[in-house]
Amino acid sequence: MEHAALLEALDRCIVHTDDQPTLRGVFAELTQISTETNKDRHLAHGAIQPSFVLRRFVNGDLSGLFEDHSTVRFDDDAPIVVVDTSELFARGDLVAQLSQICTTAWNQAVISDRNAHKTRYVIREEGWRDMTSLASLQMYQQWLKLSRHYGISNIVILHKMGDLDAVGEADSQERNLAYSIAGDIENKFIFRINQQESASIQQRLSVPPAHADMARQLRKGEFLAYVGQYSYLVDAFATSTDWEYGLFKTDDAMELPYLGPVNCSTSSHPTSMLSGRRTPTWTAG
Repeated sequence: MEHAALLEALDRCIVHTDDQPTLRGVFAELTQISTETNKDRHLAHGAIQPSFVLRRFVNGDLSGLFEDHSTVRFDDDAPIVVVDTSELFARGDLVAQLSQICTTAWNQAVISDRNAHKTRYVIREEGWRDMTSLASLQMYQQWLKLSRHYGISNIVILHKMGDLDAVGEADSQERNLAYSIAGDIENKFIFRINQQESASIQQRLSVPPAHADMARQLRKGEFLAYVGQYSYLVDAFATSTDWEYGLFKTDDAMELPYLGPVNCSTSSHPTSMLSGRRTPTWTAG
C-alpha cells in the first residue's frame, strides 16, 4: 500500500510540476492522498507512513538538502567536476549516505549516456564511503563490469584495506562484495603500508609476501604498480634528487634562521623545536 501511494503521489507531482517533481511536491501529494478516504481508503492509509518519512526531508532534521531542486547543475562540458560531500558528514551518517546515493545516481545518469561519445575517469577519493549500502555496491560493480561499454575508467582510493571493514557487518553480503570489488580491480597501486596491513593485502589482493615486505619499506613517492600481469616498483616523487628538490621547494617560509640557544622562562623542562633542518635548543630559564 505504501508503494502504491508513493507511485500515485509521484505521478500527480509529475503532472502538477510539468515533469519536474521534488520531494517537497511528493510530500504534499502524499498528504493530500492521506485525506482522501472517500476515494480509496486503502490508498489513503498507505500514504500515511511515507508522508511521515518525507516530512523529515521537508521540515525535519534532513531539511535544506534534498527536498527542492538542486542549486547547482552538472556541467557535462567541464574538464573536471568535483562533488565534495565531506562537510555533510557533520550532519550525521544518514545525511552522508543519502548524499552518496544522490551523487551516485547523478553520476550514473551522466556516464551511462553513450550518445555523449566521451571517455571519463570516475575517481572516488574515499572509496569505502560509496560502499555503505548493497545498492551502491551493486551499482559500483556494474560500473566496473561495464566500464568499456560506458567508456569510463574507475579509480577508487583507499587509505588502507581495513577501510572496507566499515562496510556492513563482518561476513555480511555488503562487506564480502566490497572486498570482491577491490580484488577485481585490474590495476593496483600500493604505497607504503604498515605491519598490520601486510597480511591484509596478501589475503585480499593476492600480493606475494615478498612484495608485501617491500611495500612496508617504500619511501615517499614510491609505490608498487600491478598493471595486468606485470608488477613494477615506481618512483613518482618529483623531488627525489637535489636539483628537483630545489625546483619544487615551497617550505622556505617555514624554515626560520638559527639564532642560537634561547632561554624560555615559561618552560619547566627542556624540550626541542624542529625548524627546517636546524634544531635550536630550548633550555629552562
